[in-house]
This record gives sequence, C-alpha cells and structure tokens, in this order.
Amino acid sequence: MNNVKLTYNNERPGDMIRKLRESKGMTKKELGELAGVSPVTLYNWETGAKVPNMDNFERVMAALDADVCILTEEVGTNVK
Repeated sequence: MNNVKLTYNNERPGDMIRKLRESKGMTKKELGELAGVSPVTLYNWETGAKVPNMDNFERVMAALDADVCILTEEVGTNVK
C-alpha cells in the first residue's frame, strides 16, 4: 500500500485550514458548523495531532470558499 503525504506548498492540511480560517475571521466553532465537523476536530487538524481525510478536507475547504489544490507526494514508492 502506498503512503501518500498531502501537502500544498510544503504546508500540512491543518496549517492551510488554520490560515484560511483566521484570514476570514472565523472561529473553529463557526467553521465546524459550516463544514459539519467539531471544533475539537478542527483543533486536532490545525495542531497536527491528526490529519483530515480527503472528504473532510474538501468540505472544510468548501466552507472556507477555497479551491482544493492538493499536491500529493508518494512516499517510499515508485510511481509508473
């Protein structure tokens, strides 16, 4: 099974979420209500304790009115 590391400009998804959320003046509670996730979940993603799955990440990006432009880097595999 391939290990896939999701990054954008060498940033973790949680870093992107936090920066976008703060730039829009939103609290974790407000974003969570729009995206259907809890503020605790957002905290865990933003601090790097956990990583959102792609479905949740897309919902959060949509709630932030942001395009999902994710670069994936295959770790430890040869992609043909």
